[in-house]
Amino acid sequence: MTDSDPKTSDADRGDLPSAGDAPSGWFSVGRVASETGISAETLRVWERRYGRPVATRLPSGHRRYTGDQVVWLRRVAEAVALGTRASVAVRASESELDELLTRDEPEVDEAWVEQSLRYVLALDSVGLARTLLDGRDDLDVVTWLRLRVGMVVREVGSRWAAGELDIRHEHLATQCVSHVLRREADRFTPDPTAPLLLLTTLSGEQHALGLWMVELVALQSGWRTASIGTDTPADQIAKAAIDLGARAVGVSVSLSTGGVETHKRLGELRGLLTDGIDLVVGGEGARSGRRVPRDVHVIPGLRDASRWFAARS
Repeated sequence: MTDSDPKTSDADRGDLPSAGDAPSGWFSVGRVASETGISAETLRVWERRYGRPVATRLPSGHRRYTGDQVVWLRRVAEAVALGTRASVAVRASESELDELLTRDEPEVDEAWVEQSLRYVLALDSVGLARTLLDGRDDLDVVTWLRLRVGMVVREVGSRWAAGELDIRHEHLATQCVSHVLRREADRFTPDPTAPLLLLTTLSGEQHALGLWMVELVALQSGWRTASIGTDTPADQIAKAAIDLGARAVGVSVSLSTGGVETHKRLGELRGLLTDGIDLVVGGEGARSGRRVPRDVHVIPGLRDASRWFAARS
């Protein structure tokens, strides 16, 4: 499994108490990963980088954690899922964690949405960009993406479908949002030793907004990112992932391309990737209800993406 830890047996798990029994008992690395969603590798990285959590070494060499540490790790994982950087959450005191976990998420500002749409109608990309970035520093990445960027994208799409906006409006909004997202990504300076996420879409998929949103979530979670753009054949994605030493490949699937053929291509791509590279899929097309190929991780939303990346950073 990891280190010198053998695969946790049923008997081993049965001898350990649940987190509700804290602080008594010891938790194996596998049990901690199961209880918190934080991988064994991430636990080691956090201990090395941030000095926490410190495992206790048994005479056998196995690592064990206390119930109190498991409870704390759950709180850290939740804070990270809510948009806090792992480096901040792990180093936070209990009172600081309380504050991170109880921050109120701002309500949708309808007036703000209408103002954004007025800029779209006027084909004013400067005004739209300024509105999207208004108050950005007061919001964590996931909240900003959901309540600012996501709201604009959804409203533009809905009104275009209803005939209230023309294709020129939709194109301007898409280009403006893409530009803003890439500018935000440039603000991050990831650790050069951090895991790498390769971003792309499969052949026939031209939509990229989902990729840029996930890129920001991954960057906030401590990952590095690289993109080879959209509409990429499976064999080229696999070769790029291997050449770059990627830890994961992120693929966005829109409703326009989601279906049987896309799932076949995902299966093909999974078969071309080495075992050490995860395949992560998101987007409306990935949530179509069809069964995805084995060993493909479907991430339903941005909160889920934040949790997934944080657990493996």
